[in-house]
Amino acid sequence: MITVQEAFRRFFLAKGDFGDYRCNNIKYVTADKKRGTGGEIVTLQKARLLGQYKPPKSDEPKKIRRNPWRDFYDEDTGRYYRIHIDLILSINEIQIA
Repeated sequence: MITVQEAFRRFFLAKGDFGDYRCNNIKYVTADKKRGTGGEIVTLQKARLLGQYKPPKSDEPKKIRRNPWRDFYDEDTGRYYRIHIDLILSINEIQIA
């Protein structure tokens, strides 16, 4: 098991070749408080992180939390997904703590 922060650094922020989109397998749970729906496990086979992810600074207090939502693009389906980082179960078959 690894933390979400470590998983993002290892799989999405690693330097790659030019044109390397760093596609990874993500498994997460759906949830919607407003509609009272969710609980489905969704797997994205070729998910690519969109935007620029900036890991928290080491001196930043733990109680201050940045935006917990991340945008992904699935290369297989061509759809965009907005996923809360607390709902991610695994990245590349490695469980998230």
